[in-house]
Amino acid sequence: MEIVNRDFEILTDYILTFHFYKYLNIDLIEDWAIELINSGYESEAIYNLACFYKPIDSDEVQPYLEAVLSELNLTTKNKEESQKSHIRYFLNKVVKHDDVRGNVKRLLDIDYDFNTDVGMVDLYSLQYVWDDLIVDRDNWYYRGLNLDNIEQEVIVMAQKWLYEN
Repeated sequence: MEIVNRDFEILTDYILTFHFYKYLNIDLIEDWAIELINSGYESEAIYNLACFYKPIDSDEVQPYLEAVLSELNLTTKNKEESQKSHIRYFLNKVVKHDDVRGNVKRLLDIDYDFNTDVGMVDLYSLQYVWDDLIVDRDNWYYRGLNLDNIEQEVIVMAQKWLYEN
């Protein structure tokens, strides 16, 4: 399967983590299937997957998703790959200025659950600094950071992580 663009590649990798339901936004499976059709992939299995209505039940959609993955010769991610795929998905949203703080917080939840070092300590630290700035408006850890520029600093770190990983 040839991937059309980087955003779609990241979404595809995210979908390939479907067996880690705790974090996967199952509703994105329909969006992904529609994007497949818009990219020229057509089959009965893809059309069936695109016909689900949100909110999608994970147990109900699983056999349809597995059929599409099999048809496209895509394999699901293991635990380590799943974590990185989730991180890429959320950091891609951060880089696009989409709910920056909320998406970084979601990454903290993932990190606690997977408990693996993926080189994001600085980004996590900034999330705690951001929380402190909201409560106290003071930052004792990073010079020059304040509520006016912390979001941009998080975006820069997200871009760096995506580039390196």
